[in-house]
Amino acid sequence: MTNEDCFAYRNDHYCTVLTEVVCKSKQCKFYKTHKKYRDDLKKYPPCDYADIYAKRHKNDMKGCG
Repeated sequence: MTNEDCFAYRNDHYCTVLTEVVCKSKQCKFYKTHKKYRDDLKKYPPCDYADIYAKRHKNDMKGCG
């Protein structure tokens, strides 16, 4: 059974997380409702890798020149 309420499921019947729709044949380990996904994003916001890289690069350049 396809979990159509999953955050990764799209209307054109594909999964944005995996290369195939696994929930058709077995239980998917990535299954999460839209509400749970939004709550998790608030709780664990994604990293700003560009900011982390800039700070690291700035620290690496200290003492040079």
